[in-house]
Amino acid sequence: MKSRPTCFFFNTIFSSEKPCSLGFLNNDQLIYNQMASFRIQFLPALRAAVELNFLTYAFNLRVASPLLLSNYSLPSFCVVGKLNTFTHDQINVCFSNLQALVNLKKLGIPIIVLYSDNWCEYDPVFDLDSYSEQRIMNIFRAEFYKELLSYSDLLVCPCRAQQEQAVKWINADSSSIVIEDQLQLPCQEFPELDPRLVCRIVWFGHYSNIVFLLDKLTSIITNCQSSKNFELMILSDNRAKHHIIKLFENLKPQTKWTLKFYEWNLINFSRIMTSAHICLLPSDTNCPRKSVSSHNRAADSIHAGCIVIATPLPSYKELSNSMLLGDNFPFLIDHAVLNYYKLVAKFKTNREEILYRFMPDAVSSKWKITFNNLLLR
Repeated sequence: MKSRPTCFFFNTIFSSEKPCSLGFLNNDQLIYNQMASFRIQFLPALRAAVELNFLTYAFNLRVASPLLLSNYSLPSFCVVGKLNTFTHDQINVCFSNLQALVNLKKLGIPIIVLYSDNWCEYDPVFDLDSYSEQRIMNIFRAEFYKELLSYSDLLVCPCRAQQEQAVKWINADSSSIVIEDQLQLPCQEFPELDPRLVCRIVWFGHYSNIVFLLDKLTSIITNCQSSKNFELMILSDNRAKHHIIKLFENLKPQTKWTLKFYEWNLINFSRIMTSAHICLLPSDTNCPRKSVSSHNRAADSIHAGCIVIATPLPSYKELSNSMLLGDNFPFLIDHAVLNYYKLVAKFKTNREEILYRFMPDAVSSKWKITFNNLLLR
């Protein structure tokens, strides 16, 4: 009888006490995990391996358990998700996982690295609070990821722009592919909009991305006039709230603006996105890390029924017939409000075709093809 292929999955989100056989894919703790890369990139790969009937184990190794892998038969391949515990007291966890991968690599086990963000590039714009330890950790993370990518046999990126940047860190005999991030939200109708009442605008994201919203917010608040009432909904954490309130105190808007803050979690994400008319995704095409961001925030927002207004990043340009791209956010907001139903008709027609590759079945199919190809090597 032919033996089942075995695969190891590494991610710092798992319990680091012992590896787990993955019979827990529908566990709420996994599905509602705070780390987006886990839900939209790592978990789809896990599901694909389990659906292929692979013998699948999840690991997060501590320094105290470097020999843990010796209890298991050698895998057919290893998949590495985000190793992201870059704090002073947790950094050794990343080193333990890296050392395990180095050992497996020496034994000829193929290493698949999932690259969810352009971590190899350090950018001081993300040292938001100017803490010396934070700067050191951000610099260290960039060097750590360069080392990690050098051990990869296959690098998986969520978009072409990121792939083009990351391949310089892998070896000449390694390869790279694109497997898109999976959609998180169900498809929703675009909500009704009456500019005489209220236009709801949402921004969501990690606190580190707030710098890009702050850069646009003064001009947005002081120039937009297309709705009698604007409601700005922020889906993030309290650090983002502090920065926005501080900026708002000195602004003189042309019309009424109401601020609402929501703690980021998947339940709030679904609820707020489906109620918003417009989603703002400001970024910076000159930022080494964020200029190659994936489609995921735009794709989810379009799928949830928002008109998306975004900086023209390469990945967003691929979705340009279902969103508005540009740097003049006040103009684009007013344009979206005044032409709302015309734009909705266009974007609603286009989105099914352009979002197909982000659907769970399409993403799963790519992962299964990738894993089966590895077994044929």
